[in-house]
Amino acid sequence: MVAVSMAAAVVGSATLAQAAVDPYSSGWTGFDESAGQCGSAPPAANFAIINATGGRPFSASSCLGSEVSAAGLAQMSFYFNTGYSGAYGRDVTAACSSAASSKGYSGRPAQAYAIGCSEASYAVSLAPVPGAAWWLDVETANSWSTANLAYNVAAIQGAVDEAHTLTNGAVGVYSTSSAWQAITGGGTVTSIDGSWVVFGQYACAGTAFGGSPVWIVQSGTTSVNGVVFDADAAC
Repeated sequence: MVAVSMAAAVVGSATLAQAAVDPYSSGWTGFDESAGQCGSAPPAANFAIINATGGRPFSASSCLGSEVSAAGLAQMSFYFNTGYSGAYGRDVTAACSSAASSKGYSGRPAQAYAIGCSEASYAVSLAPVPGAAWWLDVETANSWSTANLAYNVAAIQGAVDEAHTLTNGAVGVYSTSSAWQAITGGGTVTSIDGSWVVFGQYACAGTAFGGSPVWIVQSGTTSVNGVVFDADAAC
């Protein structure tokens, strides 16, 4: 998957939530995959993080069920693609529109929050098993506002909040420092429990997106029968 960034400033002042319990034990090794590895035997690992969506918001992975089955006893987590576009307004749920209003959003920021909330709702509905954690994948390859980064921030906040509401578990962010800055302008997203980072950008036991602790480092790649998987290590 393509690493990207996201930090965001919510409307009004924001306080960072305390991190949830890290579900990954230090020293564990894992892998992440998307539909690109469909039908392939995965590496031996302690944990797996599988893309629930199909490379963009509101799209389903064509291989989610089989990839979960193939992972076997590996601890399961999921990630989903995020983004902001006014066109995604057609996918907003009534519940997420209400959630935006209850959080004090109005106008375009309210729509953006509801879009992110609905992205999380859609992704979580796809998972065949509970996840130890849910990760927001924020990529520049997906649609984001360039005219007003506050819309991006609101969408990301909506996704974080809804993932917490639906899963009652850990919710984190996968990104890079440059992408995070490009998409959010360095704003603040609250309630991010943990960060999943690219090797060389942040240190284990440090902090990254939204001031959250680094839990997982994407450390490189590994191949199984010629198929390449991203390799991950728990801090």
